[in-house]
Amino acid sequence: MKQTVFSKFFCAALAAALLAACAAQPQSASQAESAGQSAPEGALRPLAADPAMIGDMTLADGALYLPQYVFVQNGSDEAPIYDSWYLLLRMDLETMTIAPACAVEGCRHDGHDCPAYHQNWSPAGLIEDGVRTSTQTVWAGAPILRVERQTLDGTGLRETLSSRMGQAWMGVYLDSASYTDGEAVYCLASLPMQQGETSPSWQWVRIALADGDITAVPLTVDEGAYLTSESCVTDAGEAVVRSELYNVDGQGGMQIVYYALRADGTMRELWRPPAGSLAVGAGKDALFAAETGTGALTAFDLHSEQALALENTAAGAGETSTSCTARQIGEFAVVCRGVADEAGAWREEAFAVPLGGGERTDLTLTRTAAEMVQGSANAPLEVVCETPQGLVVLTEYRTLDSGATRSIYALIREEDYFANRGEYRAFTYWDEADWVEADKTQEGGSDI
Repeated sequence: MKQTVFSKFFCAALAAALLAACAAQPQSASQAESAGQSAPEGALRPLAADPAMIGDMTLADGALYLPQYVFVQNGSDEAPIYDSWYLLLRMDLETMTIAPACAVEGCRHDGHDCPAYHQNWSPAGLIEDGVRTSTQTVWAGAPILRVERQTLDGTGLRETLSSRMGQAWMGVYLDSASYTDGEAVYCLASLPMQQGETSPSWQWVRIALADGDITAVPLTVDEGAYLTSESCVTDAGEAVVRSELYNVDGQGGMQIVYYALRADGTMRELWRPPAGSLAVGAGKDALFAAETGTGALTAFDLHSEQALALENTAAGAGETSTSCTARQIGEFAVVCRGVADEAGAWREEAFAVPLGGGERTDLTLTRTAAEMVQGSANAPLEVVCETPQGLVVLTEYRTLDSGATRSIYALIREEDYFANRGEYRAFTYWDEADWVEADKTQEGGSDI
């Protein structure tokens, strides 16, 4: 059994807080809903996956849903005809199978009649009661923000709200991480820079689910800043967005600032890590920033809205942190990073540390070395998603008879993962169809 080890300071603070107040702990909008409580009025929730997941996945109905890129070659070798599209896959956590999220008998999953088919990339989105809501941006003379709602069993028609945003939005950037309050979908957008401007102007875009009507509220951020959504919310149901301001010191330094953003576009500053810190990840309960060079990690609690420096997370003596990602798994921050020593030798490492502070546990499980096609053969085992059944992990890349490569996923108990016991249950893909020649994930554009 895994144990959470808290620092003496944290335990003392926790005891004082419990003695001072016996009120219930605050909950996020999504936590309140799952507990049968009403969410705050106007509360937002992410339309995409939990921020701890990768690749725009969604956990719903006892399964993990993930988008997959499909590329096919038709015709002859002398006169090939190429086509590509996206499929929504369903990873069943009970049967341990992976197949297109489509229940239409005899479907070839290669056209709009398939509920899993998308011509353009789309995240898994929000899935409730067998209905999927997702957003995507397409270009046809001017950008179009498209919201799709559809039943996954193929019994209902695909409903699409397409809102042409007009020539004024040419070159617009739309953040794929969207939010909803049940009446509309919200996302960040930036207009292209005009002559004399040094940074784009940012908008908070609302698209009504009833009629596709679009409204946009200008956002005020630091000059030169770029905004990104973190796909998580505060206890008040505010969207969490990150601002990144580059070269703040004239020497390439960066300042990150986190904001809480309401449905009406009202913003408040949430957390400003020390200058030079790097944003390295987010979870449903915490945000993570790492100190440049040392990699020392700080966690910001989204409930108490307090920051805590996590002990024993800095790189070793004479080492420099060259890359870092941090994710929340249960009560832990799980960190994967690359470190280099003074001689230039480079290695990867992974470890876990309690969110409340405490002892560090090194994680030694790695991907399977055989048939690796990208990255390090001994890269730390990557957790894709935390589920009630255990942790979904990416164990290896395997070459198929068609020549394509595919990610191989497995399920591992949380206690086995933290104890470095490689005891997995592997998922099985549906039979390869004749039309599948190669496929790729959107995440990093890497083959799967």
